[in-house]
Amino acid sequence: MVDVEQDEPDDYVIASGKSHSVKELITYAFDALNLDWEAYVSVDPEFYRPDEAVQLVGSIDKAKKCLNWEPEYSFKQLVELMVDYEIKDLSQGK
Repeated sequence: MVDVEQDEPDDYVIASGKSHSVKELITYAFDALNLDWEAYVSVDPEFYRPDEAVQLVGSIDKAKKCLNWEPEYSFKQLVELMVDYEIKDLSQGK
């Protein structure tokens, strides 16, 4: 159980604790729509980021320790939920 009521206010990182690429995000989103992303997205290597010395990953250690929080969804599941939400939103004319 997540204990979000704390005696003192504080900041917490809510993340997966894992690194993901933009390509991974696009692949999951298009897969959720049963589409081949390569038919819709062009990739220009000029805009690739150089490998970074430090991995950019949200540390969830503090939220785990203080709030007893764990990610409930995988990255893929989260992307699928986001796509589903947008499809429903669009179908309702919003």
